[in-house]
Amino acid sequence: MLFGIGVGAVFGLTYLGGIGLDREAAQTSLMEMSTQIADRTKDLESIAHDYAWWDEAVQNLAVNFSPDWAKANLGPQTVTASYPQVAGTLAIDGSNRILYGFIGRHEFVRGEGLAFAGGFTKLVDDARSRATEAPVSVHAMVRLGDVVYLAGAAAVTSFNRPPDAPAARPVLVMLTALDAETLNAICMATRVEALKTAPSIEGGAVGQPLIGADGGTVAYLTWVPPRPGQHLIERLLVPIALVTLLLAALCAMALDQILRVRRAAESYADLVAAKNASLQQAAGLLGVTIDSIDEGIVVLTRDGEIRHWNQTYERMWNFPPGILKVGLKLQELIEWKLLQGGYEQVDDETWCDDPPPPRRGERVPIRRRLYREPRGRLIESRRFEMPDGAGQIGVTRDLTDVKQREQALIEARETAVIANQAKSEFLANVSHELRTPLNAVIGFSEVLEVELYGAIENPRYRSYIRDIRKSGLHLLSLINDILDFSKIEAGKLELRLELCDCSDCRGRRPSSQSSSAEAGSQPGHRSPARAAEDPGRRPRGLPRLAQSAVECGEVHAVGRHRHLALPPERRRRRRVHGRRYRHRHRPRRHREGSVTVRPDR
Repeated sequence: MLFGIGVGAVFGLTYLGGIGLDREAAQTSLMEMSTQIADRTKDLESIAHDYAWWDEAVQNLAVNFSPDWAKANLGPQTVTASYPQVAGTLAIDGSNRILYGFIGRHEFVRGEGLAFAGGFTKLVDDARSRATEAPVSVHAMVRLGDVVYLAGAAAVTSFNRPPDAPAARPVLVMLTALDAETLNAICMATRVEALKTAPSIEGGAVGQPLIGADGGTVAYLTWVPPRPGQHLIERLLVPIALVTLLLAALCAMALDQILRVRRAAESYADLVAAKNASLQQAAGLLGVTIDSIDEGIVVLTRDGEIRHWNQTYERMWNFPPGILKVGLKLQELIEWKLLQGGYEQVDDETWCDDPPPPRRGERVPIRRRLYREPRGRLIESRRFEMPDGAGQIGVTRDLTDVKQREQALIEARETAVIANQAKSEFLANVSHELRTPLNAVIGFSEVLEVELYGAIENPRYRSYIRDIRKSGLHLLSLINDILDFSKIEAGKLELRLELCDCSDCRGRRPSSQSSSAEAGSQPGHRSPARAAEDPGRRPRGLPRLAQSAVECGEVHAVGRHRHLALPPERRRRRRVHGRRYRHRHRPRRHREGSVTVRPDR
């Protein structure tokens, strides 16, 4: 449809352009035709004026008429030879009768009448009436028979004004016939066709009325104007048709491409719409999230102008509604709050003197300020640089609860320290108070056990005494442990390390002779392992050391079920790998029930 409209528009514009060109050509031909008629009229008027303003013409036409002079000066041999465009000359006397004249090859004698149509008499009277001191030329169209003439008339006037000039002046009339020769000359000048005089304008032709002296239309000058528009249409018809076919093919191709692009654009539009919806949803969720967090957030430009903020930030600073606007300087608003809003800036000595080190992945603020609002709550304001220097992000949070928790923790720590000191003092006092009666109990039980002052007959009493001594020693060991814990907490425990033999752990120290004999009798005997220890704390430390070694799989029991002392994972490997494992990890053979520790561990 659009293509049809375009083709119709092209043809319509071409046709209208052709018509416009034809119309302009017709108007141009009218103007050129008027110019041609006007030029010829001026020439006739000039010729008539020159001949009429002549003293000899006055003397020979007005005072004493001389036919010979008239024929010699106004005849066809003289005027036509000088002015080829003049087809006739007429000398009219004061009574509007011919004195002398000719039209073409026909000469007129004095008194001969003429039957001109178009107001010839009025033309002569107008020329006579306008002449005063000098002749004034007038023109009009007249018709004699079927020939139309362009007439120019001027009254005969003396150049020196002789006194014997008659009152009714003769008039000279110059005629140019609009015959075929004249019309052909006009056609050549105006590039029109079929120029002729006719009683009316025929269809398809352009005409101009020829007005007589009486105001009536003598005839019409008609012609066929140039038709450049029609020629243009005829010449462009075939190219336009070819171009139309080419455009039709191009339109078909373009339509196919447009349809493809449209389908692709629709798919892309759907994808973009989905992405936009997802982005809008994400932006909405982000906005809700930012507004829901407990920290105030404000986004600033490089110049410190506000770009965005959340509700928490506005609520923390108690800004009046509508005061926060995009483009305002944040520092000016904070200064206004400090001056009029009751806020004050406080120093956080802990952070300022010794800033906390940033955690891994945590950004370091470029500025930190602490403010106190009128209700006493503390507000922390931090500034962070945005990536690529695009601006800054301000984060504001309420530190009142944090400071209160810190103060509570400090008070709790102080209370714990005081309670710990009280506990240590209590344990020390109680331990010393318990040691005194325990020393008496242990001492007297030992005296009774060795029967220092007499024998004890009943063996049950001796058993009771040993139990009392063991219980006292056990209680004394517990009290010593409590005192050691107190010293460890206070950091005052001192160890007296001595180099000792680990073989003494079995509860008896062999003599040197027996040891040498046993060493010489056993093949592959090595020197006993030695360690630095505090002898006073061996009974309490060594069992725990052995228990830890067994749990770690570094101590092996030698005996009938020695593999049970291995760690669980090594026992599993023993079952899986078989003899190879037993050969590589078989412990050294010792006496039944002994415990060995690897020297390299």
